Formats: sequence, C-alpha cells, structure tokens
Amino acid sequence: MIRGKKDILNKANATVLNFINQRNEMLKLYYDFGKIKDKKKADVKRFCDTLIDYVSFGHFCVYETLIKKSALDAGIKNNTYAQISQTTEIALTFNDKYETYHDENSIEVLQNDLSILGEALCIRLELEDCLLGTI
Repeated sequence: MIRGKKDILNKANATVLNFINQRNEMLKLYYDFGKIKDKKKADVKRFCDTLIDYVSFGHFCVYETLIKKSALDAGIKNNTYAQISQTTEIALTFNDKYETYHDENSIEVLQNDLSILGEALCIRLELEDCLLGTI
C-alpha cells in the first residue's frame, strides 16, 4: 500500500518537474524571440509549438492535479483556474494568428502581439507559482 502511494507521488513530482522544464524552455524562447529583429518563419513556428506544448501540458496534465492538492479554498481555486484559462485563450489566439506566419507580416504587429502575450504569461506564471507553492 505504501509503495503505491509513493509511486503516485513520484509520478506527480515527475509531471510537475516536466511542466517546469517546459515552462522554462518556453520562457527562454520567448526571451530570445523578443530580441530577434528579423523573425523568420522557423523561429515563429518553433516558439508557437513550444508555447502550445507548455499551455496544453499545463491544462491537461498539471493544473487539475495542482488545484486538487492545493491548500487554497474552493473559491480561490476556481478564480485561479479561470484566470489561467484567460491566459490560455491569449496564447491560443497568438498561436492561431502566427502558426502560419509569413515573413511579410508586419513586424510591428508581431511585436505588439508578443507584448500582449508577455503580459498574459506574467499573470499565468504568478498563478502557477501560487499553485505550486501550495502543494
């Protein structure tokens, strides 16, 4: 019986660690991507793919577990999940717009959209850190 609980805990820890690694990779690409003046289609695709992997893994593999294990009350949990969902929508909108990026797209529009995405990611990271800190 104890072995089963330990296995579950190890699997949960591995999932959270994988999530944090994906998050760090996305943040590194976001930072690097923001510095590139001449954004190429391959750079945009790589960033979008990494962003969607991170967002999806969070929603489908991590948040439900974190929210269930969190010491926060139900109202705060629901509000936190709702706010994370709003940031997901911003990330999905960015991806939908740029997954078929062509080099002739306006760099100014892309920079503005990256700024909007960055603000959403800041909110998301704070919420994730709050959840991670309660388990």
